[in-house]
Amino acid sequence: MSNLKSISHEDLIANVVKNPYESITVTDEAGRIQFVNAGFEKYYSNKSENAVGSLIKEIDVNSQIDNVLANNRPKVAIEKGPNDVLTIRFVTPFYRRGRISGAIERIISVPENSVDDLFQTSQNGPKHHDTEEITSYEPSHANGARYFFKDII
Repeated sequence: MSNLKSISHEDLIANVVKNPYESITVTDEAGRIQFVNAGFEKYYSNKSENAVGSLIKEIDVNSQIDNVLANNRPKVAIEKGPNDVLTIRFVTPFYRRGRISGAIERIISVPENSVDDLFQTSQNGPKHHDTEEITSYEPSHANGARYFFKDII
């Protein structure tokens, strides 16, 4: 068992950023791409130097970043990605000095049967769902929590 306390924050962040299995996109408040990782390059078959500075909608019309920036709420979406691979998108706004500064979108490609397993074991999600029917999922108050993170910002 490894001891995470012995890993520096810089090494931990570097490993997350270099992760080739998860696409990470960071945009500013206008939806203009500021940063992408190696997973982005693999997922979109697009080099970071071609993406940085572009609007996310120019790269991916299905991106949920503009929706999150407009509504100031996190979003989770399950969809078919490139080559009909099932993907899960997690998009979260981030803030600087009390105002929205941009968003982070993480995209994970998953085997299709993993989604059914996830929903069957989830206490908050549907017990079973046809993945074709799922377009997006807005998180609800989990485990009886009284507030969302957005409620205390």
